[in-house]
Amino acid sequence: MHTFRQHLQQPLITVTSLTQGGGSTKPSHRPRRKYRRRPANLLQEYNRRQKKYVWLETHVWHAKRFHMHRQWGYALPRTPTCRGYRASLRAATTGCLLQDVSYLCCIELVGVKSTILQGLSRALQPESLATLTSPEVLAGRHWLSSVFFQPER
Repeated sequence: MHTFRQHLQQPLITVTSLTQGGGSTKPSHRPRRKYRRRPANLLQEYNRRQKKYVWLETHVWHAKRFHMHRQWGYALPRTPTCRGYRASLRAATTGCLLQDVSYLCCIELVGVKSTILQGLSRALQPESLATLTSPEVLAGRHWLSSVFFQPER
């Protein structure tokens, strides 16, 4: 049996009584990075972080190179962090440069043609409306990309 100095004996007794069930809870700690970076845990973490704003397929790549902005229910790249200017310029001049627009959605309008055109005329710019009323678009041979505005503004 060991003997302890008098001033060390009291703290030792309280520490041992806490660890043997006398204490309320064990202090929690964050798991090590090695455990957090396992594939199953990464997927759980990514799904947890996407509950409010959906990530694009290329989110991890963009997050390294852009400041991400939350808009329209998506996390979208907005401004570059100046890490990829040279690489982007080199890719654009020598090959091709790709842009991820998977957050854009297609909509199909079904109904009476005159009613649809009348409703859209209040929310589209006149140039887009002229393209929309062309026979190719109305027949479905071409598609139209446009921005909607609040009616009559």
